[in-house]
Amino acid sequence: MTGGSQQLRIFRRSIRDGATIEDAAALACMAIGEARLTVADDAREPPPAEAFELLPTTDHNKPPKTETMADTSDDLLRLLIERIERLESERKGISDDIKDVYSEAKATGYDAKILRKVIAIRKMKPDDRNEFATVLETYLCSLGIQIQGTLF
Repeated sequence: MTGGSQQLRIFRRSIRDGATIEDAAALACMAIGEARLTVADDAREPPPAEAFELLPTTDHNKPPKTETMADTSDDLLRLLIERIERLESERKGISDDIKDVYSEAKATGYDAKILRKVIAIRKMKPDDRNEFATVLETYLCSLGIQIQGTLF
């Protein structure tokens, strides 16, 4: 992923210069999760050299522009929108990867619906999992549904 925002360039330069992900993210005003995804993307597909070059912030031939509150909020809004767009595209990519894994599992004979349930159960805390199993067993017994063995 080759990002063009100044924020991403600042982050990449900081990482290249030896900063930790957390420090680089703070310097570039990025979320830690987004920063980790950027590092992972950059490891898979290294960005071109221009992805590290900071964009000029002032024109040396003109007097410095005084920043108004509107300019600051416009820049912040633009940065936030760029971050959201980047995260949305990454989420779509990850979602496509997950679908591919389920397709692969289905091709090898596994039931994708059951795999989704197993993943949901594994996400639960042990106490919540036990409570879920007890309530489910109670409901099934009330309905006269018999299941051999245990569910968990």
